[in-house]
Amino acid sequence: MRKNYSKKGFTLVELLVVIAIIVIISTIAIAALNPAKILAKARDGSRKTDLGGIKSAIELYYSQNRAYPAAADVTFGGVFDDAAGNVYLKKTPNDPTSTWSYCYSLSGGNYSLCASVEDSGSANSGVTPCTLSGNTSPTPAGSYCLTNPF
Repeated sequence: MRKNYSKKGFTLVELLVVIAIIVIISTIAIAALNPAKILAKARDGSRKTDLGGIKSAIELYYSQNRAYPAAADVTFGGVFDDAAGNVYLKKTPNDPTSTWSYCYSLSGGNYSLCASVEDSGSANSGVTPCTLSGNTSPTPAGSYCLTNPF
């Protein structure tokens, strides 16, 4: 008696060809998306958000004290408060990477609040950044700065 086998399923060669095509397509997709650049833009977005929060706290300080805080009073990673004990930020944000730091400077009643950015598209021009200490390696693509609104 002879058994009649019907062809069901895929052969090993067909499966290997499909897997190879999937690997090639996923490699091309990953190369096109450039995850390092996407992560850099995300960290730059976090920096901009951090500076916006710090700027709001500085403006609140100004509204209560009629002067901007001295540069030594804004400690990144620490509490931002005044001599009267008013707390403006329980913890002033730090840069998302431990490589760079934010800076705040006050000169003639005008302040500058800056961060180094990894993507040149996130940098702004026309604003002179304060001295960004420790921002040497890797070299920043530029700086993003906020100033007082007056």
